[in-house]
Amino acid sequence: MNLVAKVIMWIVLSLFAALGAKAENASSQDVQAARLVICGSAEKAQLFAAENQDIQAAMADEKATGASASCLVAGIAYISGRQMERVTNKDGSYNVTEIMIVGVATPYGMLAIEPSVVYTLLKAQEEAA
Repeated sequence: MNLVAKVIMWIVLSLFAALGAKAENASSQDVQAARLVICGSAEKAQLFAAENQDIQAAMADEKATGASASCLVAGIAYISGRQMERVTNKDGSYNVTEIMIVGVATPYGMLAIEPSVVYTLLKAQEEAA
């Protein structure tokens, strides 16, 4: 594991200590860190997918919020929840997924936050034919 991955894992594990009892229900393997689209509702996530046919390109573009003003792209630590819908775009299929954010990326590392439930687009695992 490289140094950055070790630091991120240490930060994520530290989040559990900072969150106390709320972290008891999740194992360290449940927390993931990534740069994702974050939306206030499942409908807004679907709208973001409809407006941005290439989601990976939209995530790389800092100004890619479009009309779905309640969506943004940010680096977060999160626990994945239930999958709502599946959307298909030019760059593949995505599941609109409910997630709980437990940390946000800052220039100084991951910062623990009060857990918050939002929605994102997670790349769907393609099944082999």
